[in-house]
Amino acid sequence: KPSRINQIHIYPRADAEVTSNNFAKVYVGDVFCGEIVTMLNKLMYKISCEGFIGADVTIYHDDNVLNLCEVEVYGTEVDENEDEDNDDGDDDPFDDDDDDDPFGPFSPLRNTPKKYGVLKNIAPEHNTYMTTWTTNGRVPGLAVDKKKNGNWGHGSCTDSGRTLADAPQTWSLDLMYNYPIQRIVVHSLQRYMQHINDTKVYAGSYQCGVMYYHSQKKHVYKIDCGGVIANNIKIVHTNINHHLYLCEVEVLVKTKDYNSIQSELGAIISQGKQHTSHRHRLAQRLQES
Repeated sequence: KPSRINQIHIYPRADAEVTSNNFAKVYVGDVFCGEIVTMLNKLMYKISCEGFIGADVTIYHDDNVLNLCEVEVYGTEVDENEDEDNDDGDDDPFDDDDDDDPFGPFSPLRNTPKKYGVLKNIAPEHNTYMTTWTTNGRVPGLAVDKKKNGNWGHGSCTDSGRTLADAPQTWSLDLMYNYPIQRIVVHSLQRYMQHINDTKVYAGSYQCGVMYYHSQKKHVYKIDCGGVIANNIKIVHTNINHHLYLCEVEVLVKTKDYNSIQSELGAIISQGKQHTSHRHRLAQRLQES
């Protein structure tokens, strides 16, 4: 049943390798809540989910063995059709510190979180482009392949090549239709995290935020766009002599907005219908003559 999830408490095995759960990512439905960054002798990890609504919780980790002794999910059940904004500013009674953001509540990465209802990631359905990319197969589509692993050796991250002073690198996503964009989540490389510094994130022409590298910052950035209407997403990298590495980009819209736009398009009516080409018709005419 759908629930509004406030926080998730994760208890790892005390006798397991301390790094086994490192960078495991926690989701409510399609919404990224946070990731585990392991610490020696830490017996419990708190992941804030900001009151997002979902029917399932997933802990995603494909880089190592996942060792879990207990997972506690805190929240409240909601009506299945609930999808209303709720911005009372205090949806997470467990959030007594700011583990997610060392810059504090006035971080340039953070707008006031809003509770958007059920969100859907629409990025994997659309075409991607990039100014340049290296010849090692690190094409722009790797950023929307649903593989969130930030390990370079797993081959699911883009690489723009070195950014020059007069040639910023731009990764873009064509959404085809206008959507109210609620949030963009960018998963960068687990190594060389400093390369992402000062990278700007746009929904259409609106700058949703800037990703600033911090030595204690995790390699996943949550950028709120506030429902701005856009038909494309751009990530612009101007960090000279650094590369734009993108391991996954998630574009979140309200599920009800997505369903409304899709219903306006109607159903696909061309499937199964008889079709022909100009060359085929020409050949038929020649045979008839």
